[in-house]
Amino acid sequence: MDYEVFLVARVLEARRSGLSEMDAIPEGLARTAGLITSAAAIMIVVFAAFTFGSFLVVKMIGFTLAVAVLIDATLVRIVIGPALLRIAGDWNWWPGGLATARGARP
Repeated sequence: MDYEVFLVARVLEARRSGLSEMDAIPEGLARTAGLITSAAAIMIVVFAAFTFGSFLVVKMIGFTLAVAVLIDATLVRIVIGPALLRIAGDWNWWPGGLATARGARP
């Protein structure tokens, strides 16, 4: 979920700077790529380290969380999040649309 907050915040910044929705989404992806990838890599390494423990339950949880973070950081960030932003269009900035998101009064 934090990845999506970062992504949407950067897309909003790009929209505020005057880019169209179609141009703002790739811009937001590009600006958050390093941060999200680094955070996900750290979490994957930490969770994968749990697999070296001696308790089976801890191993299973570590492996599962590592895979979940990998899927979230790749599939959700690269495919699902931008697709939903594209489908929603100006509804991303509800209520009030982009004018309110820019700080203008309705």
